[in-house]
Amino acid sequence: MDRFRYSFGNRRIGVSPALAALLWTLPVGVLGADGPAGSGAGALPYETAVKPFFEAHCLDCHGEKQKADLDLRLYETAADVQGHRDVFRLVLQNIEDHTMPPESRPRPDPSEIEGVVQWLRTELARIDCTNPDPGRVTLRRLNRIEYNNSIRDLVGIEFEPAADFPMDDIGYGFDNIGDVLSMPPILFEKYLAAAERILDAAVVTGPGPLPAQRAEGAKLRGGNRGRDGWRSLPSQGEVSTDFYLGEAGLYRLRAALTADQAGDEYARAGLRLDDQPRGDFEITNRFDTLQIVEIEVQLDQGRHRFGAAFLNDYYQPEAKDPANRDRNLHVAWLEAAGPVPAEPPPLPETHRRIFFARPADDSAFAHTQTARVLIERFARRAFRRPVTQTELDRLSSLYEQAVEDGGSFEASVRVALEAVLVSPRFLFRLESQPNPGDPAEVQPLDEFALATRLSYFLWSTMPDEELLRLAGENRLRANLDAQVHRLLNHPRAQALVDNFAGQWLELRRLAVVEPDDGVFPQFTAELRSAMRQETELFFGHIMREDRSVLDFLDADYTYANPALARF
Repeated sequence: MDRFRYSFGNRRIGVSPALAALLWTLPVGVLGADGPAGSGAGALPYETAVKPFFEAHCLDCHGEKQKADLDLRLYETAADVQGHRDVFRLVLQNIEDHTMPPESRPRPDPSEIEGVVQWLRTELARIDCTNPDPGRVTLRRLNRIEYNNSIRDLVGIEFEPAADFPMDDIGYGFDNIGDVLSMPPILFEKYLAAAERILDAAVVTGPGPLPAQRAEGAKLRGGNRGRDGWRSLPSQGEVSTDFYLGEAGLYRLRAALTADQAGDEYARAGLRLDDQPRGDFEITNRFDTLQIVEIEVQLDQGRHRFGAAFLNDYYQPEAKDPANRDRNLHVAWLEAAGPVPAEPPPLPETHRRIFFARPADDSAFAHTQTARVLIERFARRAFRRPVTQTELDRLSSLYEQAVEDGGSFEASVRVALEAVLVSPRFLFRLESQPNPGDPAEVQPLDEFALATRLSYFLWSTMPDEELLRLAGENRLRANLDAQVHRLLNHPRAQALVDNFAGQWLELRRLAVVEPDDGVFPQFTAELRSAMRQETELFFGHIMREDRSVLDFLDADYTYANPALARF
């Protein structure tokens, strides 16, 4: 976008009704209201401002009679109102809707009603800072954007593994409200599949497959047609095919063979290359399983004939055991794979980030200790806090089981990393609760939970190493202002613009809005993009420069490119 910052002096910029309505939903204190919270109508005591009104117009029904189970005589002070906000919100709603007092009763003077309404509004909005109550925080799942960003920063992969996740539910216009971020069964299946894709892209567990040409069935010459399209050699002979190799190099030539065994020796097969013998093999398996035999050979570019020959036919139709009368060779396929690289390709940065240490020697102890170090660091970043000994032991046991099953060092560590990526400790933003059974107990957030809240609010991703280091040193609170400024001035703070501002100001809807061509013939895709960027740049400027929120209403500057300026 060609950006120009236009200054209009003291001239006010018009504000759309939608934006104005959104701004007026902010708390009064945020908008910079003058005076303390107790100023205005709510400063009068309950006994003067409200109680006489209730006595004159309400207690006949909502006193001794307790209609609708409401007895207003029970509430004598402003503290009683604050302690029973749900009750007085309904009282306020009925007074504002003119349903109370009912039409059958004498109507209060409008000025009386206005005074009570203003007092109740003010008092219900008041926060008693002498008795702070943070309430109960809903366990919050990472939404799709937070998941993608967290994987990016954890593994270093720039792709969107959550692209096929179900859409996040929206609450109050936002997609990161804990109360609506449910966990449907299909989402957990997606998490499992995503963990595999992520580590497939990030970790190298062994040499990758070589480019290969395979010939089977009708592409093979010689012998008879056998089971499953295989070629069968009931007597000595050869099955072959031609491969064209695009470049010279070292190739692996493979044949998948099986045999009908008979006589006092196993079937023997010889591999042939360009009609020359290249090695003989004993085929020890029987007809229901395949045995792969292989040779490595340096080959020139061009066409080459590769085949498998049957070397030791046996046929005794008079043998007493029918299963021991005829020896045959069967060829399922022939393959040329290569060229084999002289040196393995360099490991990607994502692999080196995870496997930052190697075992000191070939002992099982050295491998296990190194695996624990790798797993612990990965889990610490993913869980956004130190890993407990119990957690590390459980994850390490997955590595050890994979090793017992024959996995390589890298493949076995990967098993534990997959478990980390589907752990609730990664997928949910868990916060330590020293005494979760007592809902009345108020505990300060620990420093790691504070780091997580701060990072996901401003960056929509996990805390970086500096936040985790300060939290581990118990110094994050002491440096909170400096860290907020650091995070806001980091490129990742664009996430706050894209996600918070994009939903708060409904910028995402610009992608689907279709203005009337007859009324706005000059509206183009370029203009649509410029409109969104103008608001994002404006919001980002206010955020990074610590400008007043009132600039959203009456700023004398904006951002525009030529197309938007003409519009």
